[in-house]
Amino acid sequence: MYMYELILLLNHPLDAHRDNFFLGTTAMGVNLLLLLFIHYELKINIFLPKLPEIILSWKENFSLFLSGMASHISVYGGMIILSFFANASVLGMYSLAERITMVLRMFPVLIIQAVYPNASKLFHRDIQIFYGFMKKIYWGTIAASLMITLCVLIFAPQIIRLVSRNDFEASVLFLRILSFVPFLASLNTANMILILVADYKQLLFKATWTFGVFMICSSSILTFWYGGAGLAFGLLATELFLFITCSVLLKIKNTQKFDGLYQRILSRHHST
Repeated sequence: MYMYELILLLNHPLDAHRDNFFLGTTAMGVNLLLLLFIHYELKINIFLPKLPEIILSWKENFSLFLSGMASHISVYGGMIILSFFANASVLGMYSLAERITMVLRMFPVLIIQAVYPNASKLFHRDIQIFYGFMKKIYWGTIAASLMITLCVLIFAPQIIRLVSRNDFEASVLFLRILSFVPFLASLNTANMILILVADYKQLLFKATWTFGVFMICSSSILTFWYGGAGLAFGLLATELFLFITCSVLLKIKNTQKFDGLYQRILSRHHST
């Protein structure tokens, strides 16, 4: 739905101010539809929790809330940084490329959400089967993300033409740089699943805020010197930095499980 609005209603770089409005309304609409589906199709009653229950849940998951906030800032804060160094036209052309990339970046996120229930069950039932399962998921996600990256690299001019009905060379350049975001994000798939199934909330908190600070600093410097292209490279560096940060923190937190996971992932023998 969001891409449909992007294609039909954003026709010029100066229309960038509409983008966040479309993104927000689309997200709200999809979530409302999901609630209706859950209530009427799955026959699950939806009720408003009492205030003490909300406060208790908020306290128990406060670190996850902060982690989500840091991730949101890191992913969507680039436009704010770029606004300090670029005019509305550049913002619009960068926003066009960034929104396409952010939709594609959801691919590894959706994979993590889809496999999490089964991965959690295997993690607590049989760690070796979990490692084998993760090997298939990890390499499958990387392969699919690499294909997405290659397709965007090749067809970037056509994609921009389809979305904007114009040939914006700057948007094509930004999109080609940002096309590596889904692939780099997929590198961290195994780490994120391990963090979730092992319930390492504090580790996730440290990782997200560390890479959030890194994103703000690196992207600000690169944007100052190189404009929109610098911001795009800053986001690539942030994805790679997140993978390294999570790997180091997991190695320190639980060396045995981290080593066991990556030894299986990098091994040549067949996993069952």
